[in-house]
Amino acid sequence: MLGIEAEAVGLAAMTLGAGRAAKDDAIDYAVGIELAAKPGDFVREGDLLALLYVRADDERAVSSAEAVRTAYRLGAERGPDRPLLHGIVQ
Repeated sequence: MLGIEAEAVGLAAMTLGAGRAAKDDAIDYAVGIELAAKPGDFVREGDLLALLYVRADDERAVSSAEAVRTAYRLGAERGPDRPLLHGIVQ
């Protein structure tokens, strides 16, 4: 896997209720997104990329799932290695 568009995943989580669009918005602690595949991981067709925790009656779940699916950039090549630390701020 080459990478993940983090902003798209964050917006999908916010759509589910796991984040706020405005400071007065409530957070639903029962919903969220767990990323099962990280950038650089080897994945095969059918592998789990992400797990969405949603409310059963929430129609936003389908659009959020599609947003997360399209946030993944998949390819035959492995993406570049990225450092875990970019620097230390003192």
